Amino acid sequence: MATSQPIIIRRREVTDDELRQMLIAAAAAGEDDFFGRFEYFIPDDPFTTLMRGEALLSRCGALEPAAYAKLRKGTPFYWLTWGALEVHDYETAAFYIDAAVSEDLRGADDSGVDRTAVRTPALLFFLIDDSSTAQALLPYVKQLRARIDSAVNDYKVRPDAEPTPIDLQSYLLRKAILKGNEHLRTLVTTFMSFLLEWDHRSKLIALRTEPGTAKPFFIHLFKGCVLFESPLKANPNKPPQKDMLVSILEELWPSLSFAGKRRDSASGYTFQQVINNLPSDDTSVCTAVVRTARIRNTTGHNLGWQASLSSAEYNSLAAYVASSCLHAVACLYK
Repeated sequence: MATSQPIIIRRREVTDDELRQMLIAAAAAGEDDFFGRFEYFIPDDPFTTLMRGEALLSRCGALEPAAYAKLRKGTPFYWLTWGALEVHDYETAAFYIDAAVSEDLRGADDSGVDRTAVRTPALLFFLIDDSSTAQALLPYVKQLRARIDSAVNDYKVRPDAEPTPIDLQSYLLRKAILKGNEHLRTLVTTFMSFLLEWDHRSKLIALRTEPGTAKPFFIHLFKGCVLFESPLKANPNKPPQKDMLVSILEELWPSLSFAGKRRDSASGYTFQQVINNLPSDDTSVCTAVVRTARIRNTTGHNLGWQASLSSAEYNSLAAYVASSCLHAVACLYK
């Protein structure tokens, strides 16, 4: 367990009493880099970094909650992001990078700095900004940037895609760091983890040769479908009055730039039928949205589908979901 990990400074384990006094003194002095004195980040050993880093933060929070809350924790959260990324735990990585962003934004607020002007490594990651080399996680930012560019290019070639270039930074990412918009950061981190997880999940399919669990792939696709549903509900320009995805799509159909009324159904399909439709599907965004609704309905109600899913089919379904998410943002977040 993380709490069994030692708290180390200069190769010496620190007792709880020592740590408590250090926390109280650091909080009183307003130290900016209290956690920099501890040995928890181990280069080339992400698992130990995660175990020691989480143990350090957990112990500090348990011993002196008030002091822990006051101290800046952006740096340890950033290195914990690295550890989680290295072991392919993209959900945890997204949580930690957002936690680092929270600390950096708090520092900006305390100093009277405009939040949009902050250029810390955590904010650069959150904004998927690979223009600066002053960030340890630049390879992952570049990986995320490449996956987004690939998804955007796939979306743009669809005949009914929005012609206006998608500017995710101004449409969503920068809005999410403004005070009062914290709820939008859940959309951003979900989008990040969905994209980062995509290639890893796709490779897993090809590793096994015998049938078995499809849970990692169903859950990943379902997460993307809920991500598509969420910006529909949270959009600032035309918030829907309904709650169910099918009803929301009917209500927002014209706002999504689709002609006529939505006439298809998302219910009554098996997951295998969704896969079987792939060869005859057209390349339109409208079809991508319809299929995303069906993926949402099937994976959201049953994880026990008998289905044969190849890497190519999985990538096609994930591309439907990604294009649907981009289309929602392009239409509703201008």
